[in-house]
Amino acid sequence: MCKIMENMIDRQSGRDLKWDLIKAFAIFLVILGHCIQIMDPLWQQNLVQRIIYSFHMPLFMFISGYFAMSSKNTGSGKWIIDKLRRLLVPCVVHGIVLSAALYFLAKTPQPCPNIISVMNVTWYLFVLFLLLVFARIFDSIPWKAVRIIAWCVLYVVVFFVDFEPDSLYIVGMTPFFLVGRWWRNKEKMYPSTIVLVLLSLIFLAICSQWTFENSVYDMHLGQLSGLVVRQLAIFYSCGFCGISLVLLVFKYCPTEGRIAPLIAKVGQRTLDLYVLQIYAIMLLNRIGIATDKIVYCMLVAIVIMSFCFAVSSLIRKNRFLSQLILGARIK
Repeated sequence: MCKIMENMIDRQSGRDLKWDLIKAFAIFLVILGHCIQIMDPLWQQNLVQRIIYSFHMPLFMFISGYFAMSSKNTGSGKWIIDKLRRLLVPCVVHGIVLSAALYFLAKTPQPCPNIISVMNVTWYLFVLFLLLVFARIFDSIPWKAVRIIAWCVLYVVVFFVDFEPDSLYIVGMTPFFLVGRWWRNKEKMYPSTIVLVLLSLIFLAICSQWTFENSVYDMHLGQLSGLVVRQLAIFYSCGFCGISLVLLVFKYCPTEGRIAPLIAKVGQRTLDLYVLQIYAIMLLNRIGIATDKIVYCMLVAIVIMSFCFAVSSLIRKNRFLSQLILGARIK
């Protein structure tokens, strides 16, 4: 087996373990970020938290774009049903359940959740579904230049129509989704180590100045102001440079032994863990553990990830539950 992970292929399944490891790392960052947010009273000043939030969702969307294969050979009806089943059904189900839980468990009176708040509980699934639909439509255009223009028009329209918070997520995530798709077609043109190192150093320099006002959650679109341009510039710079740092690390990550294939199994369940970890985080919030020690937060994140993986394995034994809760089609 080649020492460089680009050539690390699981002989039994034919999967590229490099990407499974990257996905496992990405979902760990998501869970760790949520743990810090719950456990650290001063989480917005936590340096590790700021670094995580500066690029973890862009990394996730980059990976999703990478695996967004062209679907020209699949019938439209079959394709849309598959995406509805895989993404939108879990989005709606968990959105309703979690919104109801937050409503009834709230310590102070809360307004009744509407459909927007329901969908935004698992916003990543909803935004990924929309981007896949747009990709399907635009891929049917035979001219590359027109396809590029179509994506640009979509970006501008969503930016100025400003139906927050979904417009924030779409504007924020679309470039990473598209670069991920481009990367799959151009992966043989892998940037040199020097380029990745330079981008990684830029990331480390920028993220030290990153604050939550530059996150996809806190921007205010609708008008092209200097503040918004600055926020988007910092957000995209941190996102793409952070992704470069991850690619650099995993390009030379050692693969000997049994640990890498074990971690890769976690990476094969990222969507499962994404939805299940929300319940674990809610439970953690009810318990009320408070600490600013990053080591403790990491240990809790590992426990939550392991627990959610075990729950996912149990759910997948039942066809109906695996479809309803995880959007997974069990053969």
